[in-house]
Amino acid sequence: MNRTLAPWTAPERPDSRTVRSGDGALVVTLRRTPDGVFVERVIRQPGSARVVQAVVFATAGQFMRWCDADRARFDYPLVYASLTRHADALFAARTDPVATG
Repeated sequence: MNRTLAPWTAPERPDSRTVRSGDGALVVTLRRTPDGVFVERVIRQPGSARVVQAVVFATAGQFMRWCDADRARFDYPLVYASLTRHADALFAARTDPVATG
């Protein structure tokens, strides 16, 4: 049976930043938490179900190593450029003494 699946879209949340690929196959959502930055990565594999990963990174270095290890960064370089820019802003806001009180 041959089926064409519509691109999946995650709901928008006001306290998070979501980056999507143009084809809708990759959706990454970032949200600041007291413990770091929560990342949810959803990728639709061709001919199969979605793969969902969820993790909290305590430091920007941990997040960058995770991004560098992801093979999808070669297929979606603009998504990963935007993703790292958003993550940098979230990590910077987390360590800002004015933001933390």
